[in-house]
Amino acid sequence: MNKYLVYFKTIDDDNRCLYNDDHFETLKFLPDVSICHHYEIFKGFDATDQGLANFKKSLIEWNEELKNNGIYKLD
Repeated sequence: MNKYLVYFKTIDDDNRCLYNDDHFETLKFLPDVSICHHYEIFKGFDATDQGLANFKKSLIEWNEELKNNGIYKLD
């Protein structure tokens, strides 16, 4: 399973989501983690669609840094 989303909780208690295939969606409930991994944005990123895109980009970069760190072997 490679499906994932990044999200933030809206003021209306919905979840604004950006999926790995780059489409946005607003959901009342997040999908089960067995179907789709989810990562909540955190401080330093805006709770906007652009903030989600920035967080997703950073998350991918951090993942690559961890995979290629030269000290630990991670998959």
